[in-house]
Amino acid sequence: MSAAITGWKFRFDLIRFQGFAFTLVQVMRKLIGKQSFRRYAIDFDGTKKWLYARIYNTETGVYESDTGIYEQVFVRKEYSCVSSLVSKPNAIIDAGANVGYASAFFGHSFPDATIVAIEPDRRNLAMLVRNIGSLKGVVVVFGAIWGENCMLSMSKEPYRDGTACAQVVSQMEGDVQAFTIEHIIQTYNLQKPILVKIDIEGAESNVFLEYRADSWLDKVDSVIIEIHEDSVFGNPVPDIELAMEQHGFSFVTSGELRMYTRVKK
Repeated sequence: MSAAITGWKFRFDLIRFQGFAFTLVQVMRKLIGKQSFRRYAIDFDGTKKWLYARIYNTETGVYESDTGIYEQVFVRKEYSCVSSLVSKPNAIIDAGANVGYASAFFGHSFPDATIVAIEPDRRNLAMLVRNIGSLKGVVVVFGAIWGENCMLSMSKEPYRDGTACAQVVSQMEGDVQAFTIEHIIQTYNLQKPILVKIDIEGAESNVFLEYRADSWLDKVDSVIIEIHEDSVFGNPVPDIELAMEQHGFSFVTSGELRMYTRVKK
């Protein structure tokens, strides 16, 4: 047996062992009521892809919200509203990508699109890379979407229930690079049609503050937003509605989401 074949067999056996060990640990944790991970099988064009969800944080003793986001995306299928888009997006910006479920859904729906997935929380980022880092056309960015390019930090104060999906940035300077949507479009040379998904736990107030969105709204074709009216940044609805109306967008609702598309004249 050649060294190359031996090496391949060793890697294959190691992967099988790691999968077995992971499954065994989760079964044991489930039996004691503290299962920490779950995985879901998703069919990507005939190829099975595993998506991972955190269930229980052994450090804090808090149950995570990954499964709730998974249900929003793949069970309730709130992002299926994109099927009504007249033009398939050539590029997608996933602002607030969390652990990657929306990006995975977009990658399945638009396999030829470039996806830039942006996430500021390091714990979520690790899961994001695990879930979608190997998908074709996906770029994972550690950072936050904001109304200007600057440095931010992660807030120490929990937002809502304080679970993994509800971490929010702070305007205090820190180690999190913040980008404007216009900057992302230019940096990655994204070409129209462009879809922007925004789920950033209230920071959309800053993105749309004082006409800041004027710099990028004419460059995109559709925007999906989960609006948070109860965040520390204030209610963003008036600024969002004004900006969208002035740039010729109308919206439909899909669960907790609003999908804005440009009105054809």
